[in-house]
Amino acid sequence: MPASVKEALSGPDAVDWKAKLLDEWFRMFKHFRALEPVDISEVTVPFKEKVPMKWVLDVKTKADGSFNRRKARLVACEVLALFVVTDEFSPTVLAGNLNLN
Repeated sequence: MPASVKEALSGPDAVDWKAKLLDEWFRMFKHFRALEPVDISEVTVPFKEKVPMKWVLDVKTKADGSFNRRKARLVACEVLALFVVTDEFSPTVLAGNLNLN
């Protein structure tokens, strides 16, 4: 499993990782309307409505240990104690359950 996006995109499975990263980006951007890209120069402390993001990469396996699929998720980060998460439960939102008129 790659330790970073840079490592994933420079490895032998770069094409598959790139597809997974793009799928997740478009899922967040199009389905959930959750992202608005900003230039790094626009990010200041306090972040106000700008939340730092992080890529989490994983390789899923079947019960017998064989390869199943690669997975990429874009998640919000806790940075510099500006965002404190006290609840460890994280519900999952399905795009099919949203009314995106």
